[in-house]
Amino acid sequence: MTQSIRHKILDDLRAVCSQIRTAEGYSSDIGANIVLADGKRTLDQLPALWISPGTEAAERTAYGEDSITLPVTLRAGLRYVLDSDPTIQETALSAMAEGVLADLRTVLDVLAGVCDLADDILYKSGGVEDWPEWGQGEAALTVTLSAEIRYRTSRNNPYA
Repeated sequence: MTQSIRHKILDDLRAVCSQIRTAEGYSSDIGANIVLADGKRTLDQLPALWISPGTEAAERTAYGEDSITLPVTLRAGLRYVLDSDPTIQETALSAMAEGVLADLRTVLDVLAGVCDLADDILYKSGGVEDWPEWGQGEAALTVTLSAEIRYRTSRNNPYA
């Protein structure tokens, strides 16, 4: 079956996100476990990267096209062993969070270079969603990025 333009763009995004590995020069390996939508993962299944497309909005153009804005949320979940020393813990968590956010923003730039169906890709916001509780043991750190992907289709035709 033919895929819609939206589906093709999301496939490109998934392929680019799967390259987020330390071996590729990124700061994490969140691309090793891609989760579509809001699938659940346990702490021992991290790192993972959730790709959650939102409800798109459309505007008609004067040229017989629909101009589509697709909101996308990328949510990186990282497994982290907490340290009893707050200074070490704060420094390590902050560095990890900043590295992952940079990885996610870099992915948007890479996607813009490989996805010719997208007219524009906009970074909207990003940062730590949930800081873990201080203390010892394992915890999850969640870094979220919100973006918009703009593309066009023929009027009322998601395939062309």
